[in-house]
Amino acid sequence: MTDSNKLKSKQFLAASKFCDYQEPVIQNLVGEIGGLSENPREKAINCFFYVRDEIVFGMDPWQIKASETLQKGYGMCSNKALLLVAQLRCLGIPSRLAWVPLNRHFLKPAWGFPWTYCLPRALKHVIAQVFLDQKWIALDLTLDKTTYERLYKPAGAKWGIDWNGEDDCLVFQDHLTGQVEPFSDIDSALLKDAGNWTPPALISQPFLKKMNRITWKKAGIVL
Repeated sequence: MTDSNKLKSKQFLAASKFCDYQEPVIQNLVGEIGGLSENPREKAINCFFYVRDEIVFGMDPWQIKASETLQKGYGMCSNKALLLVAQLRCLGIPSRLAWVPLNRHFLKPAWGFPWTYCLPRALKHVIAQVFLDQKWIALDLTLDKTTYERLYKPAGAKWGIDWNGEDDCLVFQDHLTGQVEPFSDIDSALLKDAGNWTPPALISQPFLKKMNRITWKKAGIVL
């Protein structure tokens, strides 16, 4: 991190409206995870795998607080990335939200045909970034292990979902259409749907619930 970035490091540790790690439900979880190791990298790895697998992949609105996702037990890309960022910041590990451009076909194994084609052709897919060893590492923990093993692996995914604690972990690599770009502010990004076009809640929320039922039934997941 450069000197100028060091001066701004508080911005990557701050709580906010949506990154609400001051809430007891997150504080309690972080207390458990943080106690498993004194090493920042190991703490980050533990947080990554907790959110990846304990929070099932499922669609939800962009404007969901980290504490709400933890309580619900499911979330989409932005929801899960935000929860990871909230945990890391609570542990004093600099982190932020970022995005990568994806072709809509990345959802085909989960949604199937024709539902995938209800989406815009290009999407801003939200991930997390953690700062370790003087570099930003991109982390995509959207897919839990069950969804990956039952839906994406059989569909021929040539990428994995594990993180070794050192390198970027980017899933949906066969549908990436650009580079990782960080968001300057978490709350502003989520209030703008991370730069995506989203229908009004009256339309979008029933649709998302329907897609969750389809995905969970295909994956054999019961919530």
